[in-house]
Amino acid sequence: MKVFLLLLQLAPLISGSIVINEPSDIIPEQQWSSDNAIKADYDIPVIYYQTIANIAPYIVAHQRKTFQNAVLKDNSNDTSVLIAANGSVVHVIDTEVIKFGYSSDLIQASFFGTNAAVLAANHSQLYLSDVNITTHNGAANIYAYGTDTVVDAENIWLYSSGPTAHGLYASGNGTINARNVQVFSGGNRCSAFSGDNPAGYIYIRDSVARTAGIGSAVGFVLGEMNLTNVVGSAERSPAFFTIGGAVGSCTNCELTAGLLAGLVIFGLDKSSGVNYFSLDHTKLTITDETAPALWFGGVVGEVYVRHTELVTSSGILAVANYSTITQEFNFYAGYYDDPSAVNTADGRVFVEDSTLTGDLVAFNGSTLGLHLTDNSFWTGKGYIGYGSADLGVVLDASSVWNLTGDTALLNLTNAVTTFSNIRSNGFSITYNASAPANRPLRSRTFKLEGGGTVSPMSRK
Repeated sequence: MKVFLLLLQLAPLISGSIVINEPSDIIPEQQWSSDNAIKADYDIPVIYYQTIANIAPYIVAHQRKTFQNAVLKDNSNDTSVLIAANGSVVHVIDTEVIKFGYSSDLIQASFFGTNAAVLAANHSQLYLSDVNITTHNGAANIYAYGTDTVVDAENIWLYSSGPTAHGLYASGNGTINARNVQVFSGGNRCSAFSGDNPAGYIYIRDSVARTAGIGSAVGFVLGEMNLTNVVGSAERSPAFFTIGGAVGSCTNCELTAGLLAGLVIFGLDKSSGVNYFSLDHTKLTITDETAPALWFGGVVGEVYVRHTELVTSSGILAVANYSTITQEFNFYAGYYDDPSAVNTADGRVFVEDSTLTGDLVAFNGSTLGLHLTDNSFWTGKGYIGYGSADLGVVLDASSVWNLTGDTALLNLTNAVTTFSNIRSNGFSITYNASAPANRPLRSRTFKLEGGGTVSPMSRK
């Protein structure tokens, strides 16, 4: 069964919308609305070892095998259709895989791939080409688990309904490489591309993804995820969730986010290391009228923006908050929601050769910094959302700040000593003269183009 060959060529910088087909054009999501209405239930004991056996009608262990021009099916709960295990090498070519049946334990499904339609585990190699996979009742399409387990997929069509039915899913240090993929996930908490704990490694090229449910991102990054030449839309989710010390990147992509933020970087504490994410020659549009482009919570995070557009309806570029994400991924949880899981955020945004619009907002002891280099242009202001917090701005000699409101900064570093690259529009900037980074300013006041000033904060 030949499925499709997706030829996706994006311009070096996307400036308009791209309309392209994806699986829900063939199987409407309304057809499986009862599946998609079921909420993911993680209010169960978390057991970090496998308690449900991975079983399937087609199991390949310790051998090489090819499935070609076949239709593989299964309708049972807690059961896969095809499992490649224990060092096997399996090829699946011109084949359709159909999976019905729910998972009785979403922890086991998340951590070990139970109930996934196709599962590769324990040092196995799985190669798929020209394959259709359809899952219902809450089953992942393809799951890679374990060190030295690698899934290589090309020309793949993936459709799922029900909760936590991710498209391409990796954990336990498993790896997925995929090209020319079309994926649709209709349920809640089921991202098109997803990693879980222990970390998964996912690399996607020349693909299209759409998700419709709350908490269903284009990418959920735990480990490493690289997307290149991808068009993705998350109707009721950020385009990306990244957690802990994850590393993610998008190159030459067009992405749309519909809830919370364009990119959410969060963690339960800061001990897991710095979270890195880069957006290169990419356009990220956020349709939620209250959502920032970038949101940091309970984490140390760095986002690198190069030749990229961040388009918001809210007018907020980045937020750093003393907060986290609810289990349903539907709103931000503060201290009163879950005092054990919130922490301050330290966010840094490094901008190169980009024009950005939107404000910086920090809350409750968090810090947020914006670094503008290589002919970048920023229109916006900074302010504290609640409590006390710290903001910082760095400009090189080639970059410009178009100020839209009075802004108080902990740190202000500008390679242009005359501040001629800040257009004040009548607004002013104050800085903390005691901060080490501001020593070159020597507590002086500078006049800005447009009538405002840069001056030290008054001491109370």
